[in-house]
Amino acid sequence: MWLKQCLDKHDACPKPTPYLPSRVIDVGPGDGSQEPYLLETTNVTVPAEEKRYVALSHCWGKDRFLVTRPSNIEAHRKAIPFNALPPSFQHAVTATRQIGQRYLWIDSLCIIQAPERKDITGIEPSAEELRVSEEDWEKESVQMCNIYQHALITITSAHASSAFGGMFKARDGTLVLPFEIVIPLPDREAHFLFTPMPRRETVWDLGDLPIYTRAWCFQELVLSIRTLIFDPDAQRWECLSMYGSERAPEGGIGRHSTRIRELQKAITEPNLHGEIFERFGDCLQNQAKGWHHVVEDYSLRGLTRYIDKLIAVAGVAEAVQRRTTKQYLAGLWKHQLYMDLLWFCRHLKDPISRKSNYTIVQEPPPYREKDAVAPSWSWASVAVPVVYELSVFEQPMCDIIDAQVCGPLHRQAGSITLRADTRTLYVMNSSTLMQYEKQRIEQSDKYRYKSQYDITRHLFVADTGMLISSSTPKLLSSAQIVPVYWMPEEVIDPAIPLTFVAIGYRPFKDGSKSYELRRPEVHTLALIPTGKAKAEYKRVGYAAWEDCTWFGYNCAEDRHLTRETYNELGRSWGRIKPPILEECGGHTHPAEGHLIESKPLVEEAMYHPSTRMERTTLTII
Repeated sequence: MWLKQCLDKHDACPKPTPYLPSRVIDVGPGDGSQEPYLLETTNVTVPAEEKRYVALSHCWGKDRFLVTRPSNIEAHRKAIPFNALPPSFQHAVTATRQIGQRYLWIDSLCIIQAPERKDITGIEPSAEELRVSEEDWEKESVQMCNIYQHALITITSAHASSAFGGMFKARDGTLVLPFEIVIPLPDREAHFLFTPMPRRETVWDLGDLPIYTRAWCFQELVLSIRTLIFDPDAQRWECLSMYGSERAPEGGIGRHSTRIRELQKAITEPNLHGEIFERFGDCLQNQAKGWHHVVEDYSLRGLTRYIDKLIAVAGVAEAVQRRTTKQYLAGLWKHQLYMDLLWFCRHLKDPISRKSNYTIVQEPPPYREKDAVAPSWSWASVAVPVVYELSVFEQPMCDIIDAQVCGPLHRQAGSITLRADTRTLYVMNSSTLMQYEKQRIEQSDKYRYKSQYDITRHLFVADTGMLISSSTPKLLSSAQIVPVYWMPEEVIDPAIPLTFVAIGYRPFKDGSKSYELRRPEVHTLALIPTGKAKAEYKRVGYAAWEDCTWFGYNCAEDRHLTRETYNELGRSWGRIKPPILEECGGHTHPAEGHLIESKPLVEEAMYHPSTRMERTTLTII
């Protein structure tokens, strides 16, 4: 019903064009009289009207199941025994037959998988087998955009955590399925659709449905035009025009956020006018947020192999790039690079944040992979969730001179050269004594307070304050605490100076009633030299400097964050100085409109001499 309605009536849903991937599974006739087999479509002629197929999106899980390998591909070309397939694959074959289609695409059967290092015979795979599987994976894995966008329909089991979870579940259909009641009348028949239960959707926590926790599945579902989803208690339908379920055939709940939904429509819209990024808003900041939602959703999900970090979202990036002239750089976009750089690994629960607590990283750093698949400035260089918390008023504070990447998706190198304001400081947050002080104060309610906006804050919880020194620190008494939201990605040695480079700025808006806009922030990246070339650095963290602290001034509107408060904190600890910040006085805020793309660097006179700011050109790799 849903499929026919979509094909016949939905103008916003592109109609399938004749296309087959390089391999598909021929499921045979609908009566199941023939075993499925692997069909190499490049070796046969298939009439255009028959070039339609169903795609499966599924969680692999940890249990071993039948896949195509160099050692069995010839056998699969003859037959893939139905009874040898795991339940999810069996059900996919059955569903494909029932909707009248002949071809099915399953990644693990249609892409040659790497041979196991030692099978049950104890024999190591040959070098030739490893080469064949690696070459096939590199060729086929980057075709995901085409495969899922061209599929007639994608089917998936939301509740299956592995290939053995299956799609079909035993249930009492009379409690779920609507059914038709026919009442004979003198001149006609009246048809009524009767729903045995109230027409209410079950709202599942997405964390309870495995399909929404896997990174590969994110891409597959975003790229699919039409999707049939098997929930634990009902079937659901999603296409670009409508949602539906067995309980509400022409209504239901969508599981993509509004911005992801906009992206999904934009990459498939038959007659897109203008740039795809314009669909996300009328200003660069709103357009950037569209991509940031993709990154946040994707980074929350799990990957079996970290090496697939960029590959598993490459299909979405390719679909976007087909509809824009903008340049894609290892998970970021060049035209909005100053905003895309400002991701971070969130360590703590912030009462002001609108982000889900799922984004909190529970483990301490380091988060960056030793053998990273992307440059340090890319969110793909870390294996934990990342977030963006940028205002729509975000302004640039750097001049990006050049940005480039090279290499395959599983091992990308790249560099960004920019001119910006920097401050070099020692950060002592990771010192043993500091960790003790943090733990002690976090257990006390002494420094919790209600701000004038009635938001509960803590003067120094986890990483909302940074202990810094402008010279090599020997004792805690040589450092000062400043109100900085500090999010390191690596273990920071207090004896190594960090270079903080200003990338973006949330301006102060005089008279605004918004809490965040009355608290200006400078957003910086923390860097350390690579030692390989002059002025070449790598990223090790992110810091947001509150209330003009970056400029060396104390402009806190919230009196709880004034010098007196930090003096009290310092006396309590007996070791730590309050921030050496000048009272606001004649300091001029870089207000909205002051920073524009044609002149991103602020006047040097805005800095207090104590900051020792240096304006320089540097490269981040």
